[in-house]
Amino acid sequence: MSRQIAQPAQATDVGAGVRADTGDRVAALSDRVRRLAETAGHESLRASTEYARQLVADADARVESTLRQALEEERAHLSRHAQRELQNARLDGQARLTAAQWSQLTAVLDEAAQAMTRTREREPERYAAALVRWFEQARAQLPAGPVVVRANAADLERLRGALGTDAAEWVEEDLPDGLVVGTPDGNIVCDQTLARRRSRRATELQLAAADILFGGDPEGAQTP
Repeated sequence: MSRQIAQPAQATDVGAGVRADTGDRVAALSDRVRRLAETAGHESLRASTEYARQLVADADARVESTLRQALEEERAHLSRHAQRELQNARLDGQARLTAAQWSQLTAVLDEAAQAMTRTREREPERYAAALVRWFEQARAQLPAGPVVVRANAADLERLRGALGTDAAEWVEEDLPDGLVVGTPDGNIVCDQTLARRRSRRATELQLAAADILFGGDPEGAQTP
């Protein structure tokens, strides 16, 4: 009855050792898991950061492309606008030149008409010769036979003096200058007044005056 049993004490020591070893393993495993988690977190953070940077870079590239395209479109618009304005300026300049040249040309033709009027007053013999020439030109365009000549009193006197009273039937009419020659029935008439002659020869006179004024038939020597 006096014998002591030591086995339970040894079992207690072994269990404590096992528990200590298990705790170390758990701690090591926990540390490993923590390190893996940290590593995974760092990798995820780096990936997210890189993805965010790529998104920003893509957005910047799209913005830059959009701005570049908008700038090119604006440049093209401004270029077209500048070309239109330049063309308008050229057309406006040409129109002004045309108007100026036409005004000058008209002034020259008006002066020519006034010169003829002065010739009638200052050089009656020369004017009478012109009347005879106009009568002959008109007579050549009418059928053979008698003709009727209409003119103012002074011009009729000049014509009768140069052609004779039997050359035509003379009818006084209130014409400013020149004469009108026609058949007795009035069906055919040739107007040889200065205004009508100038109207018929307007293009010829314009070309002649333009050649003298502008060295040819410029674009400006056209009716505006």
